[in-house]
Amino acid sequence: MKNGSANNHLRPIIRLLDRYNLVIIIIIVAVGLVGSIYILTNIINRPYTSDQTTNSSATTFDQAIISSLSNLEVSSKNSNHKNLPSGRIDPFSE
Repeated sequence: MKNGSANNHLRPIIRLLDRYNLVIIIIIVAVGLVGSIYILTNIINRPYTSDQTTNSSATTFDQAIISSLSNLEVSSKNSNHKNLPSGRIDPFSE
């Protein structure tokens, strides 16, 4: 008897879900899309605050770095010390 009474109480709900299942699914999908668009719009329009950034570390140059930088050749300096075969040009020269 308990199964019969439980089926009698659920029968209108099952019939309703069976009849309008496509409409219910479309409504659930539409509500989900609207909610996700609303959340994304709020995330995009949120103002930027500088306390969210990380502090960059201070850069220091020691004497070894300074001397290695000063030893680099300048691009305006013409370095034709490369021996290329005749008829060839250096593609890296300016």
